[in-house]
Amino acid sequence: PNADITGILMYESTPTPRAQNVDVNALEMQVKKLAEVFKITKQANLGELESSVTQLTGGIMSVDALPGELLLYFISATRDGMEMFQFHRKKFLPQVKDKLTTLGYK
Repeated sequence: PNADITGILMYESTPTPRAQNVDVNALEMQVKKLAEVFKITKQANLGELESSVTQLTGGIMSVDALPGELLLYFISATRDGMEMFQFHRKKFLPQVKDKLTTLGYK
C-alpha cells in the first residue's frame, strides 16, 4: 500500500518490425487523462466508474478500477486484441482484485 509505483508495463508479445508505431508520450497523456476521468466520476457523486473499454480502429484500450485507487490498463494495437482481452480479464481480474485486497489495498 505504501509502494511508490506509478505504473507497470507488460508485453504479451514483442512488437514486430511491421507493428504499428505508437507515440509513447501521447499514449502516456491519454492514460493520465483516463485516470482523471475515473477520479472525476467519483467526485461528481455519480458512483464509481468500474471499467471503461474503448474500441479503436486498430486496437482496443481498457481500464479497470482496482482496490486502492489503482487502475489496470490493457492496450492492444491489433484487432484480435478484443478476444485476448476478454479471456484474460474474465480469468484473472477477480484474482488480481482479491490479491490486492489481501495486501491491504482498499
